[in-house]
Amino acid sequence: GLIIQWGVFTPNSGGAIGGPQYINFPIAFPNNLLFAIPSTNGAATSGNEMAWVDTSLSTTSKLGIYSNYNNSVCWYFAIGY
Repeated sequence: GLIIQWGVFTPNSGGAIGGPQYINFPIAFPNNLLFAIPSTNGAATSGNEMAWVDTSLSTTSKLGIYSNYNNSVCWYFAIGY
C-alpha cells in the first residue's frame, strides 16, 4: 500500500552551504519512492532560503537534499510504496 512519511531536518548544519545532505527515512519504502518535497521555515535573515530534492541521490531509504541556507529547520514530505 501507499506509505506517507514526513519529518524535520537541519540542512547542512556544520557543513558547507550547497553541499548535499542525506536524510534517512524512518522506514524504507519497500518498492519505490514516488514523490518528495522539502520545505524551509523562512527564517533566513537575508536573501532567499531554498531546499530541493536531488532524485539522483535519493533512494527508497534516504532523501538527497540540497539547501542554500544552513542551520535553519526544514521539513520533508515523501510518498512511496
